[in-house]
Amino acid sequence: MPKFNSFSDMASYLGVKPKKRETKEKSYKCPRCGSVLEHIGNSNVFLCTKQVPKKNKDGATEMKECGFRKLIPVERAEGKLI
Repeated sequence: MPKFNSFSDMASYLGVKPKKRETKEKSYKCPRCGSVLEHIGNSNVFLCTKQVPKKNKDGATEMKECGFRKLIPVERAEGKLI
């Protein structure tokens, strides 16, 4: 059996093909309201867009966006693992 310098050389010699792995986007939850954060565009920003009731100074309740923002490392945003 010949000597190999790497596993990729050995795999090609043995006829083994690498498995294709599908990376699915991780979903993050909002710590304030518990809804799923929405991925904004092609960036590393996730935003909570859920409408949450908030009380005014007058005591009346209004529906406002939660607005929680989460930044993740750029490597994870591109689908790579750190």
